[in-house]
Amino acid sequence: METETIREKFLKILGNSYKKFGFPAILGWIEALLCLEKKELMQGEISIQLTNIFKDQNVATSISSVNRALKIMEFYKIVVKKGNPKIGYSYKINMDSNFIIKFFYNLIEMTKNVTKNLTDLKELAIKKDDQPLIVALNLQTDYMTNMCDIITKGIRLSQNDKL
Repeated sequence: METETIREKFLKILGNSYKKFGFPAILGWIEALLCLEKKELMQGEISIQLTNIFKDQNVATSISSVNRALKIMEFYKIVVKKGNPKIGYSYKINMDSNFIIKFFYNLIEMTKNVTKNLTDLKELAIKKDDQPLIVALNLQTDYMTNMCDIITKGIRLSQNDKL
């Protein structure tokens, strides 16, 4: 198997992992490219490389697509941005970042918000004496609480492994 095909597969594997978390595949492709490069890349360079790699496929690799992806990656601190508007920005992978851990922390926060909303709704259901709704809300609240606990324990275990 030639090197370019192997590299394309590497990009696709990372792209698919991002898709499984609900993000565009281009985030994984960019992360893979930045991991492969020994230097920082500008948006245009990233776009050109992605276009060359995926030339026979109908995928978004334009500078605007790369720009949107990089903004998401900056938000999650996956990439480090250098430069200024006058000379342009270059990007490199943030080796201190762990996207998955940050994703799970966001999932915990979202789950806590849903649990609070369910608890508030349960109070109304109790006042209305809607037993089927109370049972359903209890089930969902327990599920959400258990999910938060499991994710939190998983994060702690993964961080203890690094110590």
